[in-house]
Order: sequence, then structure tokens, then C-alpha cells
Amino acid sequence: MEISPLSMLKTLSPDAFLKLFVTQMKHQDPTEPLDTSQMTAQLAQLASLQQLQQMNANFSSVLSLEKLHLAEQFIGKKIVFVSGDSYRTGTVDSAATDGTTVGVYVGDTFVPVDDIRQVIDQTANA
Repeated sequence: MEISPLSMLKTLSPDAFLKLFVTQMKHQDPTEPLDTSQMTAQLAQLASLQQLQQMNANFSSVLSLEKLHLAEQFIGKKIVFVSGDSYRTGTVDSAATDGTTVGVYVGDTFVPVDDIRQVIDQTANA
């Protein structure tokens, strides 16, 4: 059973793929060498995967910064947020991130930005 290069790329790290590729080249049958078009396709797939992984990492960083900027705009505002199986309200004291999740603090409660359901406009009631 032959494993396709694309399925290998999804499960192997780039270093492991290159080691496997070099081993394949060293042990190929001299009477039937690896087709250069296959070799080129495999290397192109590796390069594409690495670029996609880098783009994904960059996009994640930008998204986190956008969420932190959004969270900062909630400081001093009253919000409605999900807490367990219910909704709670409170005034946002600060914005924070733990490196993976961006959120706000309402008192001692950390609320991920994704759990905020509404921002209440307190100026309309004033």
C-alpha cells in the first residue's frame, strides 16, 4: 500500500518528511530511479505546507491582537456574558491575554471575548 505524499505531509513534521525523503533517495532502485516529477511535486507540497503553516501562525497572531484591541474598548463598559449555563452582567475592569485566550476581567472573573454577548450602552440611560 502506497501512502500519498499529501497524507504524509499532514502527519509528518517538515524535518521528518525531509529525513524520509532523503532515505527514499538513498535506497531507491538504481534500475528504476524516482521520477523527477514526483520528487518535484513532493518538495513543492512540503514548501506549500510550510507556507500555509506560517500564514496560519501569522493570521492567529493578528486575530489575537485584534481581539485584545476589542477587549480594551470594553474597559469601563457594562457587558452581558456567558457564565456556565447562564448569563451575567458586570462592568469591565481590564483587558488581558494568557497567550492563547483574549478576554476581560469583570471583578475577579476572567471572561473570554468570545463569551461576551452584549455591550450595554450606559450613556443612553444617563
